[in-house]
Amino acid sequence: MKDLNRRTFMKCMAAAATTVVVGQNVSSASALNSSIIGRLNSADGAYAEQLAFEITSDFKKSPKNFLSQMSGFRKSDINQITGLLFYGYSYENINDLWVILSDLGETSSDLEVKTLSQSMSKSLMLYVESQKQIILSSHPSFTNKNIGIQPRSSTWKISVVLPTNRNYKGTLEIYSSSGSRVLSCACLGLAAGNGSMSQYKGNTPTGTYDAWLAGPHSNTTSYGPYKYVATTPKSGVAYDSNRSGIWIHGGDPAPTSSKGLPRYPLRPTYGCVRVTNSDQLAIQNVLNNQSQKTGVLEIIERDT
Repeated sequence: MKDLNRRTFMKCMAAAATTVVVGQNVSSASALNSSIIGRLNSADGAYAEQLAFEITSDFKKSPKNFLSQMSGFRKSDINQITGLLFYGYSYENINDLWVILSDLGETSSDLEVKTLSQSMSKSLMLYVESQKQIILSSHPSFTNKNIGIQPRSSTWKISVVLPTNRNYKGTLEIYSSSGSRVLSCACLGLAAGNGSMSQYKGNTPTGTYDAWLAGPHSNTTSYGPYKYVATTPKSGVAYDSNRSGIWIHGGDPAPTSSKGLPRYPLRPTYGCVRVTNSDQLAIQNVLNNQSQKTGVLEIIERDT
């Protein structure tokens, strides 16, 4: 069960998010309490990724205590927590999560913990079975049709063109204020659940954004070791759907077992634009050399 594809699992696990967007201050989930429910349903983009790592970290400290705190949680909330745990463990070894849940399901003296562990273990097993049904649709190689020059503007611009089939990579290009293209690289706009652009934790939403360099983030596993591009939506799906935390960042590559997937070596996110760490460094260097601190990010989707 190591390094499994998250797309189908998150489809099984995902529950609809209906509350307002959480602020950019995602506090530590040192204990499961009533506040975490709102964060489960509203943390979006990079903030959802960070929440997954926080929850995974707390689970590792004491799985039994962690599960005991989930007593009384709704099934939809339990599904979301399971999905976030899966996301966190996917950077290490999914099998470790399954072994822990299976062991508690067999040996725990706490009936609620035992029942919950068994239910979560079954969810993972159902996901494994679903892998046998995965057939990726054929799709032509995606190429950006930009011609390498854009009109002059008052600042730099990042242009991200994503395919409608988000299992495939798109293209990220940076243009200086003079309109010259100064960088081009591959990127991924696929969410862990391959959900709609308009839902929290869904695919990278199209639209225009204010953009600037920030970081680096302390969680280099998920966000990469260099500066990331932070954004604020200004128009389009991102703005209309009240999405937040849509960054451009790096992170650990997908496992080698994913080499056959068209998105390799890029991992899905919770709505951000993923690039390789080497391209993240290149983006950092290019934007550091621009005279303007703030630029424009435009994300569009194009059939190929």
